[in-house]
Amino acid sequence: MLEPSELQAAVAAGVLDAQQAERLSAFLAARGGTVETADPDDERFRLIGGFNDIFVTIGIALIFGALAALMIASPGLFPYIGAALAWGLAEVFTLRRRMALPSIVLAVLFAVLVAASAYLPFASATRQTVVPVFGVLAGIGAGAHYARFRVPIDIALTASAAVYFMFALLVFPSPDMLAYSGHAALAMGLAVFACAMYFDLSDPARRTHRGDIAFWLHMLAAPLIVHGIFAGVIGASRFSGEHAGAVLAATLMFVLVALVIDRRAMIVAALTYAGGALYYFVKGAGTVADTAALCILLLGGGILLLSIGWRWLRALIVPRLPLGAFAARLPPVHAA
Repeated sequence: MLEPSELQAAVAAGVLDAQQAERLSAFLAARGGTVETADPDDERFRLIGGFNDIFVTIGIALIFGALAALMIASPGLFPYIGAALAWGLAEVFTLRRRMALPSIVLAVLFAVLVAASAYLPFASATRQTVVPVFGVLAGIGAGAHYARFRVPIDIALTASAAVYFMFALLVFPSPDMLAYSGHAALAMGLAVFACAMYFDLSDPARRTHRGDIAFWLHMLAAPLIVHGIFAGVIGASRFSGEHAGAVLAATLMFVLVALVIDRRAMIVAALTYAGGALYYFVKGAGTVADTAALCILLLGGGILLLSIGWRWLRALIVPRLPLGAFAARLPPVHAA
């Protein structure tokens, strides 16, 4: 009897590849043993391996908080010392002990502190110069961290740094360009989404760390795409009947995309805008006193119904779409 976590750990450590893991699963099943593989529909990713992850993360937070307080007189040195400390702790808790939550926290801390290390050498530089430098350094830090520790969130941190750099270089310096920030967010979100799909399509069963990398990239791409379409294209900041209808139609489109790729990030990112559109229509109808509560009730009920019927909807919709060879590289469709 082989636990699925053990099988996934062997794949992540390079002891087995994904094909060997599948063959081992089939072999054990044929001999009467079973390997309970993770269902891709559940979008599982490693965040907390146990309470010890939380315990260690609390210790990390206390150490960095105390270090920042002790160095308040010389804040310019804190990024260098903090980054070195984050790297050293990752050698223990990521490379040796393979703890999920501490590894994620240390990866974020390292990238942020490497970016903040530009504080001293660029203290006298103009804002237009130093802001893009923060993005470059954060990307270098996250990339170096991934090369050493292979933490899945590092790829999303590198992509975040690239998005930040592009905004700092092209959009923020000029007030005239701020009007196009929504369009820029959409373009960058689609680029990140393409990267996420590259990793997703290479591991449709989501048994390797590539699935985790794709998860974090989708978490970055979704708000960029949603905000870009709603604020930049539809103009959802000024609701009218036409805009509210367009927002709800776009939300249904996001639901369809989410069902096809078996990722829920876009739906979550669209909830605020969908709630605003519902509020517009419910308030216009004037049927209840507490419009906001009714909208929240509708959104919550919709989420629960979608969760309950997720497999059924995928089985109903995905096989009927003209996806061609692309369908074979998507997570498998299972009956409810």
